Amino acid sequence: MFFTKDKERKAFRKIGYFNDQKGIVNRMLREGNRWNSHLNKSKEFIMQCAKSADAGVCVVFGSGWLLDVPYAALAQMFTTLYFVDVDHPPLVKRKTAAFKNIILVKRDITGGTAIEVMDYISAKPSVKKNAANLTKSWSVSEFYTEYLKIPIPDFAVSINLLNQLDILICDYLIEKKQFTEPELVALRKKIQENHVKILPKGKSCLVTDFYEVSFDPEHKEKVDKRTLIYTNLNYEFAQKHWDWDFDTTGSFLYGKEVVFKVAAFKL
Repeated sequence: MFFTKDKERKAFRKIGYFNDQKGIVNRMLREGNRWNSHLNKSKEFIMQCAKSADAGVCVVFGSGWLLDVPYAALAQMFTTLYFVDVDHPPLVKRKTAAFKNIILVKRDITGGTAIEVMDYISAKPSVKKNAANLTKSWSVSEFYTEYLKIPIPDFAVSINLLNQLDILICDYLIEKKQFTEPELVALRKKIQENHVKILPKGKSCLVTDFYEVSFDPEHKEKVDKRTLIYTNLNYEFAQKHWDWDFDTTGSFLYGKEVVFKVAAFKL
């Protein structure tokens, strides 16, 4: 499963990855300092876990705008840093330019699911397949050395990413009226499980939104609580928990304030 960068970038654009990345920083700016606690706790957990790692290669998945990544501190700790995301904004390129040991990698973190989805949508009915088969299960060695073409890391970070991996893909499939809800749940589960599987055991940390809790802003009453994680990770077994005041404007879920329950794991 190897694709040209042009084909992958086209798939990213259709699914909405680039708009979503811009939306993250725009929401952060709208929320002012309300995100600071979450961002700082994310950085602190990464550094806490990194202290016990070998000072060789570090890979950060979901580096994005580097809002939650202590990139300067990590650059001092590791020989080489690979930041992996669908895109690296110009601001990130400027921030990291002075660090000769930081390498920016643009790839689909799910291992090629975006293109599989595009090919599925355009396929003839005779080649339609199960939703869960739209994402490939890579071995740790294959994912790093063959797909990303980088070394297997001494330390890996998945930062505020796990529940994001399936959302845009499944939203796109819903828009195209593909698959039933149970089929999409199976796809979400496999995408998330595959990501956890490629994080080297005993050498990784993962921070993720686990539950989405919405409130009536006028009465401050809980309206809904939605599970975002479909793997066998257990929220109660996380090393750290905290609340992320994600949206207070009612623009994410119309007329509601949204708080994410965050879990941080040392894997």
